Amino acid sequence: MTRKLAGSSLVLAVALLGASAAAQTPQPPKAVPEAPAMGGQPQTKSSRPVIALRANEVALSRVAHASLVHDTTKQLGDVSRTLYGNEPNGTAKVPEKIGTLTTALLDPVQKKVTAVRVDIDNKTVVLPWSQLQPIHQPHDQFRSTATGQAVADAPHQSDNSKLIDVDQAFIGRAVVDASGKKIGTVGDIVAQVNTGTLDYVVVNPAGPSLGTRNAPQAVPWAKLEPVSSDKSQPVKLSLNDQQLAALPVFSASKAQETPDTRSASQEAGATQAPPAR
Repeated sequence: MTRKLAGSSLVLAVALLGASAAAQTPQPPKAVPEAPAMGGQPQTKSSRPVIALRANEVALSRVAHASLVHDTTKQLGDVSRTLYGNEPNGTAKVPEKIGTLTTALLDPVQKKVTAVRVDIDNKTVVLPWSQLQPIHQPHDQFRSTATGQAVADAPHQSDNSKLIDVDQAFIGRAVVDASGKKIGTVGDIVAQVNTGTLDYVVVNPAGPSLGTRNAPQAVPWAKLEPVSSDKSQPVKLSLNDQQLAALPVFSASKAQETPDTRSASQEAGATQAPPAR
């Protein structure tokens, strides 16, 4: 009898220890589809298309504080004596900073960015967009086809008083839908590099975002109601809730282009990228 009770006590003790260990074992976190770090699995395919800047586009928010450079011809020895020594004949084109861009100026009637403001020689001048070419490496810069002196001699004011200052009067501006409901703010404007044509506006929705949920959206410029330079007035879209939900998500990184992103870009207003040379 004693042995039988001892055996039963041992079995009971083992069972209690097992139950205690199971109670102390941490349970895995609840799966969140778009947050692998929170115990979930990433979605292999989003239900919403994602687009990014293409080779022929530029985000106008990058204009502010970017350097303006002009290519200057120099002797190779002046470029680097370590590499070229006192090479008497060889030359190279070297980008030299001539000013700092402060903002882009867009024409809401023509639906294009037409000029930029430049700080140079302790003054601010207006330079035509056609005289600029963006350089994204290693830092955002813009190359000017005009010399430093030509830029310094540019006019102080634009000949179009209806131009909108992107940095001061558009970025951060409230955005409302067709019913007047606020849906977010302007995060950026994407334009074509060569022509300045406005492709789309990036709208940052109110509230936090997780993956493609409540993420920035690319709204075709054609879907904007006429806008003014008055930042107190919201930017109004001619879109309802269902149309807004169908818009592509904007990615700040330059993603590798696929047929899906190419189609989404064209639907958002982006033009065909130039062929590789």
